[in-house]
Amino acid sequence: MNNNADNISKIDDYRPTPSKFSKRQLYGGLSAILTMAILLLSYKWYIYNETHLSTDNAYVENDLYPVNSRIMGYVRAVNIQENSKVKKGDVLAEFDDKDLNLELSYKKAKMEKAEIDFHRAETLIKTHTISEMEFENARANYNAQHTDYDATMLKIEFAKVLSPADGVIAKKNIQIGQFVQPGQSLFVVVPTTNAWVKANYKETQVGKIKPGMKAEIIADALPGHKFTGVVESISPSSGSKLSLLPPENATGNFTKIVQRFPVIIRLDGKSDDYLRTGMSVNSTILIEEK
Repeated sequence: MNNNADNISKIDDYRPTPSKFSKRQLYGGLSAILTMAILLLSYKWYIYNETHLSTDNAYVENDLYPVNSRIMGYVRAVNIQENSKVKKGDVLAEFDDKDLNLELSYKKAKMEKAEIDFHRAETLIKTHTISEMEFENARANYNAQHTDYDATMLKIEFAKVLSPADGVIAKKNIQIGQFVQPGQSLFVVVPTTNAWVKANYKETQVGKIKPGMKAEIIADALPGHKFTGVVESISPSSGSKLSLLPPENATGNFTKIVQRFPVIIRLDGKSDDYLRTGMSVNSTILIEEK
């Protein structure tokens, strides 16, 4: 038994012992890897900041088409509701045109009478039965009556309110039976195409931006989508100077504030089905490829 125990103890003496520096070397290796990763990420972040300009002060914009009344009258029909899609030329609303049709009949009779008088004057002037002045008066009366008739025809055309473009009805301001005046707002049509982004970049950034540069757009409402565009133009004036009350800096309590300049980014057609006017977006412009 003793011999076996001695043999076991001798075998244990020959077993390799763990290195005293194994954990320290492991931690050192991990620290080196982590340091390299941080340096690599920092370098990539530095390169990215040197080649890209970003701002979250940006919004989707588009043309808004206000539809106003061209005539005075009562609304007979409203053929569309808010948030409905429309095509250019669709009839949005109709006015009661009974009085216009009566007016047209009356003016048509006056125009026909003036036309007969003018043709008679043409015959009489050849035989010198009437004077040159009487002939000119007959012709002027015919032209005036014809113009008056055309004006009423135009009013009848305006009795149908047409959509000025393809888009969506964003606002409806009339109801059936309402009496409206010329110039009164009836609808607002927002197009679903040709949207752009107005990005307000700092004055320290705008000097590096030029038309034609590529841009990437990420909408707050659609974080998983990326849209592309191209810088179209840069505003010649800061946003504060175009405000209703521009700031007056000739005062004793002047505080320097970094100004922002609107940059127009024209989007590609792939964004038409996703982006809506007024959405907040994040705009990134590629100023240099490295």
